[in-house]
Amino acid sequence: MKLSLSKGIYLLSFTVIVFLAGYLTGSKRLDHVITAQQQNDPNNIRASTKQKVKNPWQNDQQQLLQQNNPQATEVIPPLSDIDETDPSVQSTSSVLARLGDDTSTLELLDFLVMISNSEEPGDINYFSETIDLLHAKLKADPENVQVLLDQFVSVEADSDAIYFITSLLQSAQLEDTETLFQNLAENLAIDGTSQSNKKLLHLIATTNLAMENNNTNAFIIDIAMFEKEDSSTKLLALDLLQPYQLNQNQKAVIVEDLKSLIIGSTTDNKGMLIENILRFSDSSQKQELANQYLEDTYALATRVSVINSLTEGTLRPNQEMKTLLFSIAQNTQDPLNIHAKHALLFAFDISNDEYKTLQNTVK
Repeated sequence: MKLSLSKGIYLLSFTVIVFLAGYLTGSKRLDHVITAQQQNDPNNIRASTKQKVKNPWQNDQQQLLQQNNPQATEVIPPLSDIDETDPSVQSTSSVLARLGDDTSTLELLDFLVMISNSEEPGDINYFSETIDLLHAKLKADPENVQVLLDQFVSVEADSDAIYFITSLLQSAQLEDTETLFQNLAENLAIDGTSQSNKKLLHLIATTNLAMENNNTNAFIIDIAMFEKEDSSTKLLALDLLQPYQLNQNQKAVIVEDLKSLIIGSTTDNKGMLIENILRFSDSSQKQELANQYLEDTYALATRVSVINSLTEGTLRPNQEMKTLLFSIAQNTQDPLNIHAKHALLFAFDISNDEYKTLQNTVK
């Protein structure tokens, strides 16, 4: 079972794909939400035929700015409604017409995050244009690149802003982005907090930082071994590692740490802990641990994680495991019955007679 980005690594890849897809399709026209001033008469007749675009900053602007710009002390003043029938508006950037010609890089970033989460159907029309404006700023002035890097460091690890920042920097066609990201990774590693560790793993997972880079590997291994505040961060680090990248002492420390985390962990988390215990255990220990965790005294999620490790290749099929799984598969009262049957069908070499035996086993 692979950890995803909760925002986990799956969430992280999905966000980049959604971002790029939004960029390519952002010009798709959706209907604007139209507001109109109304008279206080029984028929609710419009007082004016002038069409106006709803101000996106009217809702939750303080919360948005504080989330993505912790240094902000003031809310950007509400923007004037825009007359879409005015030809002068059509001849300039609709985003800058809404936000102002002197809109800063951080204000554009906040606006991008806002429209990506907005439920207003017309806001998505501004998506690709906002990206283009940010790209232009990044290419025109290196200081704007530094602004985004500083913002990456300052925001919370679960902020949507970090996904947009890495995607913007990657897609802006800047020079030597690998060095830029490597320097950022080193700064995050030096900070060493749980928040920085999360952002560091996001950075490694979603950029072109070479996994063969010794510094990058060292960062991941340190988080996998010493992260104490957040088990999900530790698991994400392990998901970016292969057992052969660690020596015996490092693997032993990690396995013992994971065993201690099982107590009090959630059902989903426990399954991932078990899988990683099996991944990073010595070959001589894998079978013993797998047999132990398959016992019916363990929770179903724990036992299923052993099956997952088998089908994913962490555990190698052997006769001892095959015999144990046949016993489980033929026990119709065991909730692991179907899982064991599928594992035997797809992970083991079974005979036709054994196949017929499984087929005759009715849940």
